[in-house]
Amino acid sequence: SAKPGKRALSIPYSEFNIKPFREGWEKANYHCVEYLEKEMRPKLNELYPHLPTIPTEYLYGLTTNKWFFKTFKGKIGLIGAAPKMDLIKELMKRKEYQEYLGLEKFNEYIKIPQKFACDNLENTINMVKEQLNNAKPETKLYLYGVGHVKSGLIHNLPSFKKAVYLDVGAGIDAVAGLLDPERPYAKGWVNYRLKNYNYS
Repeated sequence: SAKPGKRALSIPYSEFNIKPFREGWEKANYHCVEYLEKEMRPKLNELYPHLPTIPTEYLYGLTTNKWFFKTFKGKIGLIGAAPKMDLIKELMKRKEYQEYLGLEKFNEYIKIPQKFACDNLENTINMVKEQLNNAKPETKLYLYGVGHVKSGLIHNLPSFKKAVYLDVGAGIDAVAGLLDPERPYAKGWVNYRLKNYNYS
């Protein structure tokens, strides 16, 4: 997904400055690692022996079993690609979906570009900063799924707004009704879909 022209990046690697992403990665409090991918852990420990990790599967599970929504009701914001944020906002207008998730609303929908958010990291950071500066004080938890740009973006966010920021990855797809049922911990999840909505 980091191949230029696919999702995160449009410019070739020869023109891309990876330094702020590497530096940002090391500034995170924790790193979420897919522990099912056992062969990846030794490599991560070799590259970053001093960084604490937690299993990403915990965050997947706590999203798809709706624990986050029920436990932090009224205190949650989302951060993700703009079209997904718009879609979730539409879904949340439906009482049936509110009942399925176990909450009436998300406090904020913080948007980043759907594609090529890594091309201009400073622009993406400023876009999120502006939205967080206008965020509600009662929002204490942000669940995000933003792809590779997270390495250069996320460590900045507590300086814009004090809160807990958790990487739920494809959990944002789940809330948008787009989750691949083959993903870990997705078996019991129902992808709610809207009629007459342009999913392209």
